[in-house]
Parts: sequence; C-alpha cells; structure tokens
Amino acid sequence: MAQNSYRCKLLVTGEQLRGARAMVRLEQSDLAKTAGVSVDTIKRLERTQGVVSANLATVHAIVAALEAAGVVFLDAGESADGGPGVRLKAVQEPAPDLGSADGQ
Repeated sequence: MAQNSYRCKLLVTGEQLRGARAMVRLEQSDLAKTAGVSVDTIKRLERTQGVVSANLATVHAIVAALEAAGVVFLDAGESADGGPGVRLKAVQEPAPDLGSADGQ
C-alpha cells in the first residue's frame, strides 16, 4: 500500500467519499459489495460532515475500492484551494503505432 494512500485513509471525509463514488458512477450498493461492507455503512459515512469516524479497516476497504475504480484522494494542501478532495487518475492513452505499414 502506498504511503500517501494510507495517510488519506486516516483523514478521509464524508464529502470525499460521496464525491469519489459519484465521479466513478458507482451505486452505493456496488461500492458496498466491492469493499465488503454494508450499504448502511456507506450511507452513514457519506452523510458525515468532515472526517469520518469508523473502523480503520472499513475505511481502508472503501477507499481501496474507490482507488481501484480510478479515484485519487487528495489531502489538505494538495489542491490549489488547500482543502481535501478527490480527482480521477490520468487515463494513459496507448502510444501511437509509428511503424504502421501505411506510414501514418
């Protein structure tokens, strides 16, 4: 597990969880299944204002599922405005085939 990822798990907010799930278009039930937690847990944590209060293993599982879906969690100070946030991972485009037969 990456060091930055671990730090985010300790300080993840309800707003980050809600926004991250929306960004990757996951239903609460799908996230719960992937993370191995209940839908009620997802709902409770997403309703939280500020840093969530939950078992570290539960938060770790939810954040890991969202990271696997393409979310990057940002700590306070990592974004232009300084607050915690989320963004999507950069999509890596395949390199162009420079050796194609038609020369294009």
